Amino acid sequence: MSNQAGNISAATDKSERSTAAHDHDYYTDPVSGVAVIGASIRGSSHEAKNTPCQDAYKIASGSVAGVPWLAVAVADGHGAAPHDRSHIGSTNACKVACDLLGDAARDRVLLGSNLEDFLRNQFRREMVQKWEAACKASPAQADEPAPFNLRRYGTTLSALLVIEQTVYCCRVGDSDLVRQASDEPVDPVFKDSEELTRTTTHSLASSNVHDHFDVAHFPSKSLTALFLSTDGLRNSFEDEQAFHEFLAAIPSQAQKFGFEPVAGIIPKSLEYATTHGSGDDITLLAMLFRSANHKAHATVKPDESTPEVPTKPSTPSASSTTTNRES
Repeated sequence: MSNQAGNISAATDKSERSTAAHDHDYYTDPVSGVAVIGASIRGSSHEAKNTPCQDAYKIASGSVAGVPWLAVAVADGHGAAPHDRSHIGSTNACKVACDLLGDAARDRVLLGSNLEDFLRNQFRREMVQKWEAACKASPAQADEPAPFNLRRYGTTLSALLVIEQTVYCCRVGDSDLVRQASDEPVDPVFKDSEELTRTTTHSLASSNVHDHFDVAHFPSKSLTALFLSTDGLRNSFEDEQAFHEFLAAIPSQAQKFGFEPVAGIIPKSLEYATTHGSGDDITLLAMLFRSANHKAHATVKPDESTPEVPTKPSTPSASSTTTNRES
């Protein structure tokens, strides 16, 4: 990402996930006031098999001529044996996505480019091209005498850019992107294709990936929160309603207890989810907007109770816990 015209800069990069059992951070953008909680948990099934966490996420922000922007991405590397380098693929996908969105923010402010057109056309082309190039350039590939096989790096991707009171988002695969407006229930931005099941998903490594980019944009002014998560979280709940109740608890608890205490307890909730639910890696990015973040820097007094974020998931049936992805 350029650090020249417009003062574009990455604020936080938490993309490496392959060694720690769980990792998290939190970040409040000093200009927009949007607070972001990021957490990534190595799945209990991955721990049992001694395989790496195949999820990744990245948070990036900056400003162009005084206009702030915030970009985030999550990726879920496929778990089946043919995708043995998907943890590298997911990390590369998040970096490439945030770099492209940062460049798009610059072009929007300085050149007046149309971001919706960018997502539907240029982004999907460059995303696939640059992601493949990054995978080919990975140290693991350099030591591999066999021909390059992109399928080994297969991953999903969800990413969004917040700029000028508008959210621009895209998705390949089955990760969840959910929004909550003031006094409204949480609402999925995208619906999963009927052709997908719990064990199949669209992939950046698919030959027809360009046909499977979901794209949307909507105003951010009335938003309370946005959530990006990999499917290991959703699959830890009995139904969509329970999953949405889990997400809705985050901004409400942030209002009550403050941002930092809630950010600190979310990884424990995700760890419970993978242990008693899907068994899969779980990554969650929760973006809290000003309307839900007025106590972002509050501290919990000694006589206040500890936040209970969020409600513990219900254990799904055994048939819903597989993490293998063959697509």
